[in-house]
Amino acid sequence: MQIVKVVLENIKSYRRAVIHLSQGTTAIRGHNGAGKSTLVEAIGFALFDFLPYTPAARFVREGEKLGKVVVTFVSAMDERVYDVERRCATSGSGAWFVIDPDLHSRVAEGKDDTLDFLRVHLDMHTSLP
Repeated sequence: MQIVKVVLENIKSYRRAVIHLSQGTTAIRGHNGAGKSTLVEAIGFALFDFLPYTPAARFVREGEKLGKVVVTFVSAMDERVYDVERRCATSGSGAWFVIDPDLHSRVAEGKDDTLDFLRVHLDMHTSLP
């Protein structure tokens, strides 16, 4: 599995950011408050249902109602590219799903289906939450 791109929209200090990741090891650097931890938190939120704090609404940029993280990865199972999209809102719940860009359709939707899909495609031998 390889993460190739992360898109953040209205997530903490990011209004909109697109981060492309190359194959191999990636170093993330920057000044304090630049958003390094936010990038790592966004990946954890989208792929593993993990944020180091609750509620997820705290992840949304101040003054906005909806935040979105999209993580594009190459599957360890079939070597195809998929987009995992995770939305969070300041009120109510968000959405979580996987898109197959080649088919232009959702291949998993909701927490259980998305986690099941990710377990297989990320080649996870342990349980996700």
